[in-house]
Amino acid sequence: MMKYELKDFQERAVDTLTKQLVQADDMYKNYNDKISCSLSAVTGSGKTVMAAAAIEALLNGSEDFNVEPHQNAVILWVTDSPALNDQTFNKFQQSSDMDVLMMHTVENTT
Repeated sequence: MMKYELKDFQERAVDTLTKQLVQADDMYKNYNDKISCSLSAVTGSGKTVMAAAAIEALLNGSEDFNVEPHQNAVILWVTDSPALNDQTFNKFQQSSDMDVLMMHTVENTT
């Protein structure tokens, strides 16, 4: 359950993203099609919080977004900055009830 109350525009974005994530998961399960999803919004709009809400809804299910749990779904969050990875991890912890044991940071190995 999200720890922040989403604004109306954030709820609409989360609803859209959640539907895209469900569709991507279903396409993979049914047809082995690999589909990516992305969230774009202006700086300061709460993209990380919106992404956390959508991911949490996908993994745990959500009555608010009419989503059944997709517990085997895998989310890959990619950045080119270790500091941004840490910031994202911390924001996910602050804004959602996602199990942090399910989150892993992959460091650059080159």
